[in-house]
Amino acid sequence: MVLNQLYFELLGTTLKGTDPNRFFETLDGTTQINVANVPTVFGSAVSGFINCTKGAGGDEGTSAIAFLKGLNPDQYGTVTIGTTTIRVLKCSVDWPENHPYKPTSVPGLNPWRYVSSNPTNNPGTYDLWVDILIRGKTNRISNWNKQPQLVATP
Repeated sequence: MVLNQLYFELLGTTLKGTDPNRFFETLDGTTQINVANVPTVFGSAVSGFINCTKGAGGDEGTSAIAFLKGLNPDQYGTVTIGTTTIRVLKCSVDWPENHPYKPTSVPGLNPWRYVSSNPTNNPGTYDLWVDILIRGKTNRISNWNKQPQLVATP
């Protein structure tokens, strides 16, 4: 999936607010998303985030951990879906703006792809990959293959 929840899960989130205004906020406080918008933005299979603390008084027994700290602006991109603006982790190799396929509505943004709900290549865990264009061919670098794979661009 091009737009995915990886940014939120690696930064860690806290579930805050009260119904109907509940939202997830990253542990560093840099971004948030309304609970109702999560399936709209990330797909119907995503209703929340792994690595989330449910807020003060929660009985989940663990607290979220920030696996990524101090991200530089060149390590993430910002995408707006309807009225919701989110951050996504991006590859350091931009997607060519003149290419007919655009992974997002943001020119040049080349996000990491991530599937944790029913991954097809790593059942029971997650699929993580990025596509980069080299000499006009799309190379997929992934966590299920040691070598880059040449793939057809959608």
